[in-house]
Amino acid sequence: MIANVPKIGVFALNISPKSGGVYNLIDGLMAHAQYSKYNYLYLSQTRPMDIPLPSNVETITRHPMIRMANQVVLRTSKLNTLFRHRNAAIAALAACSGISPGVIATPRAWLWPHCFGLIPNLAGMVPICHDMIHYKYPENFDRSAHMRRATAESSLMSCPSILCPSNSTANDLLSVYPVLKSQVYVATESPCEIMEEDSHTVESQYLNDTYGKTPIFLYVGVDWPHKNHKLLIQAAVMLRAMTSKPFKVLLVGHRRSTNITKEISCNPACAGLVTDIGSVSRAMLAALYRHSTALVFPSLYEGFGIPLVEAMQYGLPIIASDQSCVPEICGNSAILLNPTLPSLWAHEMLHLMTNKDHQMKQAVAAKAMSYNYSWQHTWQQIDEVFTTVLERGI
Repeated sequence: MIANVPKIGVFALNISPKSGGVYNLIDGLMAHAQYSKYNYLYLSQTRPMDIPLPSNVETITRHPMIRMANQVVLRTSKLNTLFRHRNAAIAALAACSGISPGVIATPRAWLWPHCFGLIPNLAGMVPICHDMIHYKYPENFDRSAHMRRATAESSLMSCPSILCPSNSTANDLLSVYPVLKSQVYVATESPCEIMEEDSHTVESQYLNDTYGKTPIFLYVGVDWPHKNHKLLIQAAVMLRAMTSKPFKVLLVGHRRSTNITKEISCNPACAGLVTDIGSVSRAMLAALYRHSTALVFPSLYEGFGIPLVEAMQYGLPIIASDQSCVPEICGNSAILLNPTLPSLWAHEMLHLMTNKDHQMKQAVAAKAMSYNYSWQHTWQQIDEVFTTVLERGI
C-alpha cells in the first residue's frame, strides 16, 4: 500500500463473474489500479490465483455463497430505509459479508459497482450508472426489477458523485434526473489486454480447422432483445442472395435463454450461415477477434460497448449501429448503419468481404481509435472524481 494515501473501498460482493460487463470492468480496474494515486480495499468473490493485483490493492475475498447472499440483501427494496443510515448500513454489509464493521467503516470513499441495487450510505459513495436501459426498453424488465431500480435510483440524490461510461449514458441519466447534473461525471471504460498472437494455440487451430479462410462476421453480446441479433440473421440471408462466396456469422456471448437459437431455427434460409456459439473463454474470444473479417454490432442501445473497443484493439473492422453511445465510442473508426435496415448491413458486409483495400482501411481506422482508450486514461478520470469527493469530505 502507498503510505499516507487515502483508502477507497470497492464493493464487488454483489456482482457475479457471470454478469459480464460490470464484473469485468471492476475486476479490470483493480488489476490496473497501479495507475491510480489512491489505495484500495477490494471486497470480492474469490479470484483466480494467477491474476495478481497491484500493491496498492488490498483484497478481501469471500466464497460465492457470500456473494449470492449480498445480492439477495442488496435487491431487497424494503431495506432501503435501513441503508440510508450510515451505522446501520455498515453493520448490515459487515454481517452479510462476514467482515468486521471496522473494515467497512475504514475507507474514506467507496466505488459502488452499479446503481441498479440498493446504494448504502457509506462515506464518499460513488456509484456507476452503466446505462438507463430500463427506461429505454421497460418491456425487458418485470415489475419487481423496475421497483428495485427505482428505489436504488432514489439514493443517487445523496451520492456526492456518479460515474457514467459515456456522455450518452450521462445524458440519459440526466434526462430522467436533471437535478443530478452537478454530480454526474464520465469515465470511459477500457477493454481487456490484447492476448499475444499465437497461431499454434488450441483456439486458433480450432478456428483454422473449422473455418479456414471463410470470412467471419462476429457479434459479441448477451441475448437481451435490444442487442438486435435478429437483424444479423436477416442480413445473412440477404447477403447469401448477393454472393455465392462462403461466409459465416458467429454470435458470441452469455445466454440466459434459447431465444437466439429459436430465431435461427425459425429462419431456414440462414441454415449454415449463422451460428450461436454462446459463452467462450477469453482465449477463444481473442482468437475470434483475430480470425474474423469484421465485428458487426447492431445493438439498439448501449451504455458503452466494450466489444467495440476490444475490436479496435485487435485492428478489426467494425460495422456498428448508429444509435445511443455507439457513434460517440467509435468516432470515425467504424461504418455506422441504421440498425433496422438489414439490407444496408448485407451490402456493407459484402463490401468488406470482396474489397481488401476497404477492409484494410477500416482495420487501420479501428486500430488508430483504440489508442483513445486505456486503463491509464480511465484511472485519470476516476482519480479526479475521488479527489473532488475527498476534498469535500462527504
